[in-house]
Formats: sequence, structure tokens, C-alpha cells
Amino acid sequence: MNYEFSTILDKVCQLNKDQTIIVGVSGGPDSLFLLDHLYQYNYPLIIAHLDHKLRPESKEEAEHVRHYAIQLGLDFALENGNVSRYAKDKHLSAEEAAREMRYRFLFRLAEQNNAQAVAVGHNADDQIETILMHILRGAGLSGLLGMSYKSLPNPWSEKIALVRPLLGIWRTEIDAYISEQKLQPNIDSSNLDRKYYRNRLRHELIPYLEKFNSGVCQRLWQMADILHDDDDIIQKIVSAQWKKIVVHESKDYLAFNLDELKTQDSGIQRRIIRRSILKLRPAMRNLDYAAIIRAQQFLKEVPESGEIDLIANLRLTLLNGTLFLLDWNTNIPVRNFPQIDSGNEIELPIPSQLELSKGWKIQSKQVKMDKSILTWLRNNEDPFMAWIDYERLDSPLVIRTRQKGERFYPHGMDGKSIKLSEYMINKKIPRQARANYPLIVSGKEIVWIPGFQLGHKFQVQPKSEMVIQLYLSYEE
Repeated sequence: MNYEFSTILDKVCQLNKDQTIIVGVSGGPDSLFLLDHLYQYNYPLIIAHLDHKLRPESKEEAEHVRHYAIQLGLDFALENGNVSRYAKDKHLSAEEAAREMRYRFLFRLAEQNNAQAVAVGHNADDQIETILMHILRGAGLSGLLGMSYKSLPNPWSEKIALVRPLLGIWRTEIDAYISEQKLQPNIDSSNLDRKYYRNRLRHELIPYLEKFNSGVCQRLWQMADILHDDDDIIQKIVSAQWKKIVVHESKDYLAFNLDELKTQDSGIQRRIIRRSILKLRPAMRNLDYAAIIRAQQFLKEVPESGEIDLIANLRLTLLNGTLFLLDWNTNIPVRNFPQIDSGNEIELPIPSQLELSKGWKIQSKQVKMDKSILTWLRNNEDPFMAWIDYERLDSPLVIRTRQKGERFYPHGMDGKSIKLSEYMINKKIPRQARANYPLIVSGKEIVWIPGFQLGHKFQVQPKSEMVIQLYLSYEE
């Protein structure tokens, strides 16, 4: 394949010559090719090598790479890693463990040196093998893309790019250059071991496919190149919808507007779900298609429990109209539930607008009853808006937290009561949100639990004359 390597580095990988690049160098032909070219184009480099200790010759290979660094006058960073132990501890294959340890090392080094990017030597043949792996395991458009020349953000960093400048260069071209320049690469004997899945693709499946079409690898490479452009368009659409759907995101959880997510086309839903999972599990490589379908089914029909086990110890939970994706060990964030300061009892004048706590505020007003209000009330779907029969109040409204042993008489239970603590559990109010959850009270009776139900006797009737409207809202 003809290529202008400087253009790939400058325009596609968007590398500049003013900031350090960490180059992952195993000492094999690909990484030596990459190192030699970056050096010739005068990029500021640090050579990084992980001695994985999987083979007896690994120490000698590390010294070989160190020798190249000395020859070129470049800084060299070496890390020794026990891949076998890491694989056992993390329940990974040796391949996956070595890969994860290598990238953690490279990006840690990049952060320490304020590097602009980590550069690795994946080539066009690697790209074809990756695409075939994805096809055989089951993949959508994202899997057919293979790897990207530049990934930012990536599973390892939000700020430091992962670049693969050799994705358009075939292994035969690399080998020819190595021979021509009389470079002496390390030869990894494990690349011939067919117990590894990728090696079986390389040495068995691809030669078999080439019997049907000698240009199959070129065709697959071109397909991925075209699909990257198509995917860029789709990603722009998904990003625009993401801003509407995701109401809050952090490193621990994502919160979604369920109604907005449900209105999206199935393809957009899948992209949002996929992006969400990878936000919380950035190192995940093979995202299970079945997990995406489970999530979509959850959107259509929420189970009685209100949550499902999704994938990789992540759960989907629906609470009070908000959909959460979070780890099983992470609590639902309190910020999504009204709160008042502990022990407070606040008188609620009418009309008024009061600040509660943590961004929540409440508005109240009194209006004369008419048919339009009754219609509005019956059609109200906002759980944080309530209409109360003014004549049923025993005393002025007060906002306070729950009291020990308190009971609630919910509307719709024919005057029967339930322990407030039990009610909150049934409504799946998170444990950490219950103690300071605001209750609207008149005398000793709960008038309204915002976000949930009115008390039995305070429901507006057609014959009611004066009504009070209460509305809770939240602002960042």
C-alpha cells in the first residue's frame, strides 16, 4: 500500500512536535518500524517497554530495546510485570492480562511526562484480525470498524490520545523496511503458538479465506475505512441525543431521562446504552450484544423489582422516573431525591417560594377551584406537583423529616395506613435519602410525600372550593 507517513502522523493522528510521545516498543518489527519513523520525523519520544515475564527470553528482549534507546539517545522506561499473577487475580487470559498491564503502564508514564499521546505499532494485518474477531463473536457497526488511528477519549485516558499510525501499512511492507534498514527486531515465538485465538485467525482462517478471494484482506480494510466515515456521522447524531437523554454523569453512575430515551429509534438506543456501559467500564473490549438487548427490553417493560443485572457488575435501576446505570456496590445518588437539612422543621407559607437543600426548592400558591384546574389535576403526570384540598388542612403546612414510628395514610388505600419506613422501602427510596426526605405535614398527619403520593383525606374533590398547588423543582 502506498502511503505518506508524515501525513498520517500530522493530519490523521494529529501529533505535534512540541510535546512528548510515549512509544510502546516491544522490539518486534512493527514497533521498531514505528520508532524509526517517529525518530526520523523529529518527534520528542520516550521509549517504553513492559517486560511481561511470560517467556524466558523476555529479559534479553528488554535489554535489546534499551540498547536501541541508547543508540538513538532517547529516554527509556522499563516496567517489570508478572502477567501470570495479574491474569489469575483479575480472571483474565494471559493475552488480556498482558494487554491491560501494558496499556496501564504506558498511560501512567504518559501522565507522568505530560505526553500528548501513546503510540503503538498495530498494523493493517492486525486491523483485519481484529475485524474478523469481532465478526466471529458477533458485532454491530462499531465492531466492523476495527481500530482507529486516533482514539480520544479511550479506555485509559480522557486527555491523552492513543494513536496507531501503522493501521494502513501491511506486515509485508514493514518486514521489507526492517530488512532494508538492517534493523534487528526481537522475534516473539508466541506469535506462532496457535493456542492463542488471534494466532489461529492469522495462520489458519485468513489463509483459508484468501483461497476464495486473494484480495479479501484489502477488501476488509477498505470496508473498515469507509465505515469509519459513516460512523463519524452516526456519532454526531448520538452525541446530540446524549445531551438530551443523560441528565447526570459521573465516574460512578449515569442518570437518564427515561421518557426521552424511550422515544429514540432502536439504533440510537443501542448506541446510547453501549456508550453508557463503556463510560463506566472503559476497559471492556467485547461488549455482549445480549446485554444491549436486555437493556432495551427493560425500557419497554420495567420488572416489578425496578432493576436488572446488566453486565460486568452493572445494574439498571428505575427510580422516580429516572433511569440509573451504576455498579451494584454504588448507592443511588441522593442528589436525585429531595432533601432538607437534618432535624429542620420549616413552616410553608402560602404563597411562597422556599429553598430547601442541595438545589431543591418548593413553590406554593392558593387558587380558587374551577373545572380547568380539575382537568389539569387529573392529567398531571409530574410526581413533584401536587394539588391539595385547602379545607381539609387541620393547621398550617410544615415541611419536616420523618419521625420514629410514623405512619402514612396514602391516597387510594381506603383510609388504611402503612409504616412510613416500610412505605419508603417499597417505593425504593435509597436508604441514604430517607432520613432527610422532606414531608409536607399538617398537624400530625402527612399531607404529601413529594414524588410519590398524597395523603388519603387531602385529595381534591369536584366540590372543593379552594386548592393549594405545591411544586418541587431542582436546579444545579
